Amino acid sequence: SQDLLKVLLPASWKDVSDHLLKVGIVSTIESFLSCPFHSQSFKGGYNDSYSTRNAIKSFLSAMACLEPLPMIDVDLLNTLAQNYNCWYEVLFILENQYSVLSASNLSESGNKHCEKILLAMRHCYRGLGETNIWTSLALKS
Repeated sequence: SQDLLKVLLPASWKDVSDHLLKVGIVSTIESFLSCPFHSQSFKGGYNDSYSTRNAIKSFLSAMACLEPLPMIDVDLLNTLAQNYNCWYEVLFILENQYSVLSASNLSESGNKHCEKILLAMRHCYRGLGETNIWTSLALKS
């Protein structure tokens, strides 16, 4: 199930060549991720046992395989990390966004967005208890 999503989602994303269509897909993904009805666990697994699965974590993990990785709203990612315990998946996406944007010549609003991403990364590292990384990022901003 998770492995299949990690194959199908990137393959589907790669087949979309129209930039405007990708923008629409990202908007739909953000709407899906921001819905309040996501259940963090559900019945599943082998032998009808109850196993804790996190649909948001699984989806973000599959999203991390997309090339190029879409720009997802930073505030939404922060909320997902905190509410669905998907700190590492969100960090991967944020770090990717930061590296892509910081390597570009940005306008003032682009630089502010990079700062917002950096603050979100700091929030994630703090949530993970990584105080050394959090402190070094605090010095950078």
